[in-house]
Amino acid sequence: MPIAKLMSRDESCDVTIESYAYAYPDADNIHDAAWHRNWVGLHTPDHRITFDDVMLDSLLVAHYIPMFASFVAGDLSEVEFEPTEPFVSLTVTRRDETEMEMRSR
Repeated sequence: MPIAKLMSRDESCDVTIESYAYAYPDADNIHDAAWHRNWVGLHTPDHRITFDDVMLDSLLVAHYIPMFASFVAGDLSEVEFEPTEPFVSLTVTRRDETEMEMRSR
């Protein structure tokens, strides 16, 4: 089961994406066969949001892997995650230490 997880430095927040099955294992064409069933979770100290649905296809997964890798490496400060179905949008933003210090005052 492929799993991707982004976790805050203090481990209080995370975004997890898990592909656990093909949505249409008996599909007879490449377009339907590419769909996956996915579990997506957003966890903060105050909130727990989860989706368990058919929402990603292989091409979209291939699109997001380098984006999240660049985010983790610090090359991108923001990633907007928009799965194909259901219509949701999640923006993951990196805050630099100066901004975090100003917010804590």
